[in-house]
Amino acid sequence: HPLPVVLTAIVVFTASVLIASRFGAEFIPKLDEGDIAMEGYRLQSVSLETSIELSTKIEKILLDEFPEIESVVSKIGRPEIATDPMGVNRSDIFVMLKPRSEWTRYDSKDELVEAMEEALAEKIPGQGFSFSQPIELRVQELIAGVRADVGISLYGDDVNLLSQKADEIVRAVEKVPGASDVRAEQLAGMAYLRVKVKR
Repeated sequence: HPLPVVLTAIVVFTASVLIASRFGAEFIPKLDEGDIAMEGYRLQSVSLETSIELSTKIEKILLDEFPEIESVVSKIGRPEIATDPMGVNRSDIFVMLKPRSEWTRYDSKDELVEAMEEALAEKIPGQGFSFSQPIELRVQELIAGVRADVGISLYGDDVNLLSQKADEIVRAVEKVPGASDVRAEQLAGMAYLRVKVKR
């Protein structure tokens, strides 16, 4: 009886399409790596000594206030010859977590990250943070060239106008449901020294 088989196949296919259309989708599915990778960013004019001091303070806050954390390692800046150069105003902070069975206050990593973000914002004002996972962070850099799921690039000659438009975009994107760690790369504010050689 081919008619009932064809009708059943059509009904199953239609139901599958309707159900599948309601699922969220990602190009690369999210994998729980077990650890947290943070990026700390501060004013571009910050000195290396101040950056080291702030990173040490971050490590101490995380280790003292969160018993779920096993260890914290920071890496400040990266040379220009590297594949991903980074100034001393930015640091990668790797947070190794204890096994879930030893956690005392939080049921999920998302709750822990939220609490970490609040504690750091309260104790170290003026410094921004974004949270990810070690491998996920590197994959995002390789795929899109940015350390985020979504990146928006602006191009132009006027740095002040670019900075203004970037701030407008940040305010608009922050209103999108589910958006977190929204920020613009700092374009200005770096102190520099110009040397003119007398010949």
